[in-house]
Amino acid sequence: WVCLKDGADPNQRQTEVTRRTWAIQVGVPPNQNWWHKSAVSEASRSAYIRISGFRVRHVATFSRQAAISVRGLCHDIVIENCDVQWSNSIGIEASSLHTWSPVEQQWIYCPVENVTVRHCVASRCGVQGIGGGGPHHFLVESNIMDDNNYRDVSPWSEGGACKTGFDGRGIVVRNNVARNNNNHGLWFDYAGEDGVFENNFVYNSVAGAILNEVT
Repeated sequence: WVCLKDGADPNQRQTEVTRRTWAIQVGVPPNQNWWHKSAVSEASRSAYIRISGFRVRHVATFSRQAAISVRGLCHDIVIENCDVQWSNSIGIEASSLHTWSPVEQQWIYCPVENVTVRHCVASRCGVQGIGGGGPHHFLVESNIMDDNNYRDVSPWSEGGACKTGFDGRGIVVRNNVARNNNNHGLWFDYAGEDGVFENNFVYNSVAGAILNEVT
């Protein structure tokens, strides 16, 4: 059943439905039950990849996942000159994976290392522009992140321009513009080490401009 807010007949209106759960995926796909077998992550290992010049719109990403996503056993990945807007959750992410495998009865750790996101636009995303958990040597440089968190998640969730950290090492966020975000601007969270905020221009955040939390 479809009921439009103005009471109009849906048959007389154009309707757009988003179907894809990501646009570009490096490593483990978001909808893969990868944690059941460590071999899945090993088979998804990716390295020395450059993603450049894409315009991405209206992707129905899962919660806390991104339209352009680097996840799992990945290293030396560059994302540059991309324009990502209207992702359901996150625009661009780099995320290590660390979880318990109930099948193998062991922890599986799949680190993301040496990822660069530069000269990109990440705007009007449902939760945040650029993010990810646990990356090692993650460079976020010379990007524009604006008008993110249209889903209005809490200021103590991950919404805003950029949130990362979570045991990440050597994360550098520099020379970015983060403006008009409906949450915090730039944000490190939880147990990261050797992180740097440098020469960013952050304004009109609903919450904090730059936040270094439990890190």
